Amino acid sequence: FGVLAGKWEMQLDEDGSFHLYQEGILRSEGVFTVVGDQIEFTDLSVASSQSGELGIYEWTVHNDQLRFQAIADPVGPRRFTLTCMGWKPM
Repeated sequence: FGVLAGKWEMQLDEDGSFHLYQEGILRSEGVFTVVGDQIEFTDLSVASSQSGELGIYEWTVHNDQLRFQAIADPVGPRRFTLTCMGWKPM
């Protein structure tokens, strides 16, 4: 998928905010909450038509990679981006 080309980075901050970058360009930002092995993302990007939509995922760490499995997320591009690869520490 060409839309996912390049280097992606996710920043999860202690204040519960997240930032998702593609090749250094901010593509999504919002807030997250972790409860046990589940994480909820809410996109607050002003330019996003899905702003405010909640996505719920199960998270695991395997071979030093953070992985997400969608439980419920109506935002297809976010669901695809988060689940199609493992995320390594920056």
